[in-house]
Amino acid sequence: MSHAKEEVLAVLERVPVAAVATSEGDKLRIRMMHFAADANFNLYLASMKGDPKIIQMTQHPSVSLLAHDTNPDINLSGEVEITGKATFVRDEAEREKALTLTATRSPVVKYLTEIGNASVLDCIKIVPEMVKYRVFGEIVQGMAPTVFEFPQNREVVSDWSLLKRKAAHWRMAL
Repeated sequence: MSHAKEEVLAVLERVPVAAVATSEGDKLRIRMMHFAADANFNLYLASMKGDPKIIQMTQHPSVSLLAHDTNPDINLSGEVEITGKATFVRDEAEREKALTLTATRSPVVKYLTEIGNASVLDCIKIVPEMVKYRVFGEIVQGMAPTVFEFPQNREVVSDWSLLKRKAAHWRMAL
């Protein structure tokens, strides 16, 4: 069974937190984070400046998120998996949008924006490359997940670009 984009977006609206996987050198890290999604499956995250996960996302921008939608009927439980690239939100209007969206879900972001201290936060936008939606009852019947692909968002990164990015991260860390 194929699910409509609106149905998957509704799941992302219901689920306030997702497991976010990042890369730290040769190790994977995972943590729960509040997030917000827009109508194009772009995800917004906010965290304290200098937080290790923010540094990891800038050094290795490939990110994977998993949002689990629990239902009392296990057959109706599902999950949305999103893989994409993390970028800093630098545009002031988009930063305001990111903070407004994430403040509705994250008590920390809400508090910091209310007291006028949002400048301590970095906002990250996850641009999707692939969104996969699975429902448990469909999985056990052997049905394929619903997949939305965004090939236009796949970035081809040159070795020179990676070297420049790593040099910038070293400078920031120092």
